[in-house]
Amino acid sequence: QVPLIIGCNREETKAFFAFADYSVFGSDAMYQEVTSVTSGIWKARGVDGMARKLASHAGPPPVYAYELLWGAADESGRSVLPGQWGSKLGACHGLDVSFFFGNWTFYSPLLTSMVFDEHNRLGREALSGSMQACVAQVVRTGDPSPAGSGLPEWEPWSNAASAPKCALLNADLSTASLVMSTSELSEAGVPVPPPSMGTTR
Repeated sequence: QVPLIIGCNREETKAFFAFADYSVFGSDAMYQEVTSVTSGIWKARGVDGMARKLASHAGPPPVYAYELLWGAADESGRSVLPGQWGSKLGACHGLDVSFFFGNWTFYSPLLTSMVFDEHNRLGREALSGSMQACVAQVVRTGDPSPAGSGLPEWEPWSNAASAPKCALLNADLSTASLVMSTSELSEAGVPVPPPSMGTTR
């Protein structure tokens, strides 16, 4: 009978999973397709599906869901990560841990050198501070929306159609953002792109 926060990163399967699979990593098109589908399934099963089940019971406190977008390339291919790492690692598995703890060397010494640099420091520190404030507020009050944070309200998951579902956590090079999404992802609804031209398996 306690409020719950559950979440994932936009590109969970890029690091430690497909990144280490040379049969996939050797083809960038295949790599992007595989990680898009598998990361979508990860969210559908581990966040959205779980939140829907928990929220379907009458009585328990709210469920708050999040998806970390920081590091993922935007529609134009730009990322706050240096060099090629926005495409290769993006918002990968475990990245949210560094933000929740405000510790930029905790994640992995190798990946830290690829992901965190002075160029993106202000934005990630702002997002980290906001995420820590949200967790502290849940502990104190059961509601993750910290008073005076300047961020929009983090609303609990609702099973109603077009109702708030998931907080999208992100930052540019200087400013943190929290946007409530009304989209819910099911495993059957994960978009599967057509096979890449010239790709053999």
